[in-house]
Amino acid sequence: MESSLFSGVNLLQDTVLALQALSQFAALVYSAQSAGDVTVTLSGRGLSGRGRSLVVNSSNRLLLQTETDIALPTSLRYSLSGTGCALIQVHASVF
Repeated sequence: MESSLFSGVNLLQDTVLALQALSQFAALVYSAQSAGDVTVTLSGRGLSGRGRSLVVNSSNRLLLQTETDIALPTSLRYSLSGTGCALIQVHASVF
């Protein structure tokens, strides 16, 4: 494992950037402008022709909503409507 004199500085910079990103995300999630509803619509081949809509609003904005059992290989499309903030993460694993 290689190490340099400046590796601690790089780690500190990464931590500062991560904290800045989290604080900006928190400001968006808890702002008055994000008090509306955001609808995330998922569609694609792997959903067996059934689309799925997830609604993010002030009462569930910190709730993790998931879609599972998507057949692989697939194409997945999403669209957003409304005002507010939503985070989309895709994770695929094959075992």
